[in-house]
Amino acid sequence: FAFTVYQKMLFGLPFFVGSDFFMWVDEPALGIAAHFPEDSNYGLINEKDEPYQLLTEACVRLNPRVGDIHAGRTAELSVRAGKRGEFVVANTGTVPAAATVTLWADGVPRPLSLNLPAGKRQTVAADAAALRKPGGHYVRCAVEPAGGTLEMTASDNAADQVLYTPGVKAPLAAARRIPLVVTNPEADARGATPLAVPAAALAKLDWKAQAGKVALFDVTAGAAPVPCQLDLLPEGAELAALVPAIPPYGVRTLMVCVGAEKAAPDAGPAVTY
Repeated sequence: FAFTVYQKMLFGLPFFVGSDFFMWVDEPALGIAAHFPEDSNYGLINEKDEPYQLLTEACVRLNPRVGDIHAGRTAELSVRAGKRGEFVVANTGTVPAAATVTLWADGVPRPLSLNLPAGKRQTVAADAAALRKPGGHYVRCAVEPAGGTLEMTASDNAADQVLYTPGVKAPLAAARRIPLVVTNPEADARGATPLAVPAAALAKLDWKAQAGKVALFDVTAGAAPVPCQLDLLPEGAELAALVPAIPPYGVRTLMVCVGAEKAAPDAGPAVTY
């Protein structure tokens, strides 16, 4: 990856005509000098004449395309969040782009194929039925070049949205029920994770008066109690909890139940994490 990014940067410069990789083969394991031994993987191949596969494959893919890069004949894909559950995929480059789009809704991927002419854009949408389900939702859109499409940067090839649909049934009557949406925006599963939220970000309450009256439930599917405590700190109250595991690009909907005087209507989330 580092090789590809650096070479694209070099050949995108109008005054550059070539680059040289240092070096062909690694130095011996014992190095070449005490002060600077160069005894690590500097080469395209190691001292046993074995190629560094990821690096040499990157060279094979990129080297034939440096003329296009230097001439500005590249696509440039990007994604931005649009309306609820929608994303706009654009090609601002100078050549058409083939792309694979993956739409994640609450940890479930849906692949799409797009062909975008230069300067054009297209709106894609997550499963609307899934987003109508009461509770929190995490939606992510990622685009990857396909079919030999070349682009200069992938830094804007993904976007996401955190959404909430009212209607979650609280597990107990409370003076105040506050939904809290927790997401995992990573490609790897996240185990049980400590979370601390300033109480003032949840609601404007006299939190000192609520000591011992706060409960937390995971209402993603059912109503499971979540370990939590309300800490009355000098800088303000803080709700600390142990959030259950979340799958890749997944979501948990928690319900903060404050007091037990009477049931209250479900509101939108005060804060999302």
